[in-house]
Amino acid sequence: MNINTLLLISHPDFSKSKINKALAEIASQKPNIIVRHLDEIQKDNRYSLEEEFALLKSVSSIIWQFPIYWYNAPASLRNWQDQILSPIVYGPENFLIGKKLRVVCSTGAAENTFSATGLNRFTAQQMLCPMQMTTNACRMEWQEPFITYGAGTITEDQIQEVAKKYSALLDQNTI
Repeated sequence: MNINTLLLISHPDFSKSKINKALAEIASQKPNIIVRHLDEIQKDNRYSLEEEFALLKSVSSIIWQFPIYWYNAPASLRNWQDQILSPIVYGPENFLIGKKLRVVCSTGAAENTFSATGLNRFTAQQMLCPMQMTTNACRMEWQEPFITYGAGTITEDQIQEVAKKYSALLDQNTI
């Protein structure tokens, strides 16, 4: 099977993660997915343009996986977006056009806090609008996000249930 998906994980404390670690493990077992940890590959807060460009050119889909931190992605993903996406989108050749992008994220809070009447007053999908806008600016195809709520209190049985759903999604090869 050809490698066709690049999974970029942004997590400042991955070793303590429950759900993101479980999902990354599932993805790493798939032969068609390259898994990269943004917090580990940056050197002096910089990414290699050549390396990232080569990987992005070689795949047809991209996944951004992260825990929501203060209603946003962690700094390493935002830094990667600034450094890598800007030269592509505003450069002479946007090779991201038509590639699929999916956000896989987790929230510490329960799903019911993400609604018009919940604590946050916005849905998780609304919170991800900047990610969708970034996808649109890159002229990529936005895919339905895969969101895990309540990561702060998730049980082992719930992790296994989410992991099973994620594995099935990855097996569809339609990221």
